[in-house]
Amino acid sequence: MNGPQRPKRRHHHVWQNYLRPWTRDGDDRVFPSGTRVLAVQTDFYKLQRLTPQDLALLKVLFGQGRPSAVRTHGSLVAMLIGPFELAEPFRGSPNWPKIEAQLDEHASNVLEDYHASIESSFAPALERALAGDLGFYTDDAECITFLNFLCTQYMRTRGIKERTLELSPFLERVWNVMIHITATEAELR
Repeated sequence: MNGPQRPKRRHHHVWQNYLRPWTRDGDDRVFPSGTRVLAVQTDFYKLQRLTPQDLALLKVLFGQGRPSAVRTHGSLVAMLIGPFELAEPFRGSPNWPKIEAQLDEHASNVLEDYHASIESSFAPALERALAGDLGFYTDDAECITFLNFLCTQYMRTRGIKERTLELSPFLERVWNVMIHITATEAELR
């Protein structure tokens, strides 16, 4: 948390740059509403404060894979929950309301920012694909970026979230973390 942030509350579950090629007349509108209001939901990716039980569940689900993948997953979880753990000793202090407001901003922004970084890394490949150049498939590093984007995009959609939680409601608190762990697992297979 570097300085004050404004919470990002409008979370898109489909990347706007992905939708743009289907816009009409370059007006950023696929439908009369446009891409800014399409596939958006308030706090869709807001990070839940993970409990020890949540962390144990993630470890059961993803802690038995390849060591490099387990380390990657652990680093992601540490990045996401680190601010909550650092703030805990200050609970009850006179500054707690300010700290809690910053934690709420972190919870709203961290996964939206993470998605933006994945989307940004894929943007050059998307431009190439739209121009008919699929050469990124033959370059391992570019292909990994493509697969990371594709798997993340698939896992982060509203439909996948709703269907998964309908079958496994106990995953609700960890779902927004599982998006990225599951996408990485699929990408590595």
